[in-house]
Amino acid sequence: MSNSNIKSNILFVPENEQISNVVRMMIDQNLSSVLIQDKNDYVIGIVTERDIVRKFTLLDMTDKLERTINTIMNRPVLFADVNNIDADVTRLHREKKLRHFPVLQGSDPKTHNVVGMISLSDMARKYMNILDFDGGPEELPKHGYPLRIISAIEEQFTQLEKIFSSLGYNVSALTEERKFPLNTGVLPGLIFDLDGFDKHVLHKWLKLIKNYQGPVVMACSNPSIVASFRTFLDKSRRIAIKPLDISFADWWFSSMMSKNRKSKK
Repeated sequence: MSNSNIKSNILFVPENEQISNVVRMMIDQNLSSVLIQDKNDYVIGIVTERDIVRKFTLLDMTDKLERTINTIMNRPVLFADVNNIDADVTRLHREKKLRHFPVLQGSDPKTHNVVGMISLSDMARKYMNILDFDGGPEELPKHGYPLRIISAIEEQFTQLEKIFSSLGYNVSALTEERKFPLNTGVLPGLIFDLDGFDKHVLHKWLKLIKNYQGPVVMACSNPSIVASFRTFLDKSRRIAIKPLDISFADWWFSSMMSKNRKSKK
């Protein structure tokens, strides 16, 4: 993989930074992970949006958002070597199930030696192919799974449509309730952007989605809403704080719809 695929816009935050501030910075900078540093500028932890959703939910505290980020960070940090990226990313994903890979120059894990960040969403189909198919084809064929996006924000839809179309999905907007996918055939995956809807419209969509049998990912910029929703979700539904972890959503939709397709044969 070319080093041009490494993202250089890394966010380092002090270990005593409040969770609320970190969440806001991640949303503002459209990042799905941050690196945690100590007072000596050593990288001592990593936090992803999935960590915030999962661990934040488990914190039985009224002042969750005021807690420091080291409360939910993962340690130790496992780096990919800048000179051995392909092998390190493949190994770390297979062995540790990681989806975010800080890239280190040398062996000293100080902030100035971290040259970038790679996530599975950055590698998209190339790495999905490498990790899932030993010795498989160079490019994964387009699978054509149907995907519907419900969003009140046009820019959000455009961004998601572009990303998931490039990953092989047959993407379209779902703007009318009467066109809601029926529970027949290969059920389309649904991405429901909760932001931007008034309460009445939001309630109507949620009632439809509640009875939908296909895979659903809901995304929201409010971590409190995300935490409360997780209590009521079943195995076919996920909710995530923005920015959406594309790599996880891609893997999950593909897995769910592949099983559905096989069951129809």
